[in-house]
Formats: sequence, C-alpha cells, structure tokens
Amino acid sequence: MRQAAIGNCGHVADIHPHGAGVSGFHGPSDGAYATHRAMRASIPVLAALLLAGCNASEQPGKAPSPTVMTTAVHAAARPVAQGKPRLVPGALPVAPFVAEQLLADPSAHTIVYVGASWCEPCQRFHRALQNGELDAALPGTRFIDYDYDLANAALEADGYHSQLIPLFALPTSDGKSSGRTIEGSIKGDGAVDNIMPRLRQLLATAGQ
Repeated sequence: MRQAAIGNCGHVADIHPHGAGVSGFHGPSDGAYATHRAMRASIPVLAALLLAGCNASEQPGKAPSPTVMTTAVHAAARPVAQGKPRLVPGALPVAPFVAEQLLADPSAHTIVYVGASWCEPCQRFHRALQNGELDAALPGTRFIDYDYDLANAALEADGYHSQLIPLFALPTSDGKSSGRTIEGSIKGDGAVDNIMPRLRQLLATAGQ
C-alpha cells in the first residue's frame, strides 16, 4: 500500500482529497469492521509518507534532491554579463584565439562576428555598437570581430561558415563554432532592427 502511494507522487493531478482511496474507503463486509478501522487509522500515516516523498527538498535539514542540487550549481556557475558590449579584434588561428578569450573573461556573452567593409548591414551594426546605441540591449556582450575577406578560410576551417554576412555565431569552449548562428540582414536604416531580435534570441541560447 505504501508503494502505491509513493508511486502516485509523480502524478499530483491524480491525488484528490476525497478520492476513493481516502474518505470513500469501505470494508469488504460488516464482519471486517476491525480491519476497516485499522486501515482507516493508517491513512494519515500513508498521507504523511506521501507528502514526505514529494517534498523532501523543502524540509529543513534535508539535502536537496539531485535535480534541485544540479539546478542550483548551474545557476551559481552561470555568470551575469555586465558592462557595455564591445568589439574585440580577432586573431588567427580562430579557434585557439576564441578559446583564449572565453577563458580570460567567462562572464561575457561571446559572439564570433564576421563582417566586411563592403557589407552595408555590417557597417551599420558596427556604428550602432561603437556609438553606444546597443548598450542597453547587449550588456556585457563581447563580439570577436573578423573580416570576411581576410579570414574566411580560417573561419570555415573552424566551422564558421555562412552564405550571408554579417554572421553572428556562438562558439564552443574549444573556440570552434557551435553551429548556432544567425546571418544576413536587410540594407538601409532597418538593418540593425532586423538583426537585433534574432541576435537576442541567439544569445538567449548561450550556455544551453
């Protein structure tokens, strides 16, 4: 009977205060009244066991469950990005340099950014970033800046490839591309506005 109660712990919706398993219990016959009373008397004990099994992490002095503990560790280990967004000139080879940047400042959200002097959306994003227009939207974000014309072969060797630029890519801890990227934008005044919702969505996946 105890095993059945604990087995329902993962299905809270199935537990009702007036279900047949509690106040609706009836003995098999009038002759089994003593057994009936004994089983009814044991119900509060079973209820207490059920609550203890479901809420052990909330009891004082009890260690959190492995799931709760893991979540707490991840939450504590995940740094909060602060400060203004910034451009860091990239160096070759790509992956070792990016990995070095990640180790040097793990609190920063890091994006490998690939642009070009002839790319209008790239230049508009550059100017908006340097002029402080994106400070509130991208706090603490570090853009490791590569020129497509100068570093394309090295970038592709480490997984940073795209059909369009600008390219924004999340790196892995070894400096290579994670495969999570956004690329391209429209020309004209709406270029940065076109990039930003997609870029924020990309940054939201960092660390996952």
